[in-house]
Parts: sequence; C-alpha cells; structure tokens
Amino acid sequence: MQVGRIRTMLRKRIIVYISILLIAVIASSQVEGARLPTATVIPPIPSVASGVIFQCSPLLAFPGSVVTGSSGAILVSCGTNGAVILDGTLTPSFVLPLGYNVTAIVLHPAFGNPCSFRFRSMTVGNVTIPTGHFLNQTLSFSSNPVQGQMLTAVYDYCLGYKNVPANGLAGFNIIWT
Repeated sequence: MQVGRIRTMLRKRIIVYISILLIAVIASSQVEGARLPTATVIPPIPSVASGVIFQCSPLLAFPGSVVTGSSGAILVSCGTNGAVILDGTLTPSFVLPLGYNVTAIVLHPAFGNPCSFRFRSMTVGNVTIPTGHFLNQTLSFSSNPVQGQMLTAVYDYCLGYKNVPANGLAGFNIIWT
C-alpha cells in the first residue's frame, strides 16, 4: 500500500509541477505579447506668434508666374480661403528679395482688384476701418476695433513687383511677432 501511496503522491506532484510550468509558459507569452514595441510618430509643430493662424501651407500665388522685366501685383492666399487670420498687436518683419517693391495685407475675400494698393474703408459699428494695409509698421487687430485698428479677420497678402529678374521672383518669409 505504501508503494501505491507513493505513486499517487508522485502523480500529484508531477501534475502540480506540470500545471505550474504551463501557467509560467502562458504568463510569459502574455507578458511578451504586451511588450511588443510600438511607435507613435509626433509630427513637427511649428511655433507661431499669438494672434496668427495660417490657413494653409504652402500658400498659393495668383498669378503663378510672371514675365521677365514686367511689373504688377501678386495675390497670395489659400485659394478660396484667406492666407492668415490676424488678431492682437502684431509686427511683420521681412526682407524683400530682388524684384519685389511692396507688400501688404488685404481683407479676404477682397473684391475688384485687391492688390491695387488703394485700400477701401468699411464701417464696423461706428468706426471706419481700412480693408488693407502696407506691412511697414506694427498693426493692431480687434474684433471690436476702435479708430486706428484693423478688424480681426482673415487676410490675404499682396506683393508688388517691378522689373522681374530673369530667374523670376524668389520666395521669402514674413515673420509676425
């Protein structure tokens, strides 16, 4: 009888050892499954001045090409959307490349010839404000403008050019601070 008991105890121990081994194998495979490497790609996030929201990237120029030696104006926008939303007190800074002679903003959508550089006026409340401005000074934008301010709104850029060089007009940055 002793031999029968010993065999029964050995069987129970073997079953326990096999059970522990199976549990260890299953647990390790689940842990390994949870440890598979995954990657999350965070895209670059540009910094912009408070009060400046770009409507698209890249901006679109109309017309998209110019004739060597010619003069005129280019409207820069996002097609049916304006180029940039401006709000607060902002100072534009830039260096005009060869061929350009003036840059300005004009309220979007601008009717008629928005890049004539003869900005119209409009009334907001009891205040008459311009629909565009040359980018030659600090500008103040407000949703409730007072005299001397511009309306917080969507604007396009107007770029004047004169005597286009043979290699065309270069791109440049306008930095708002």
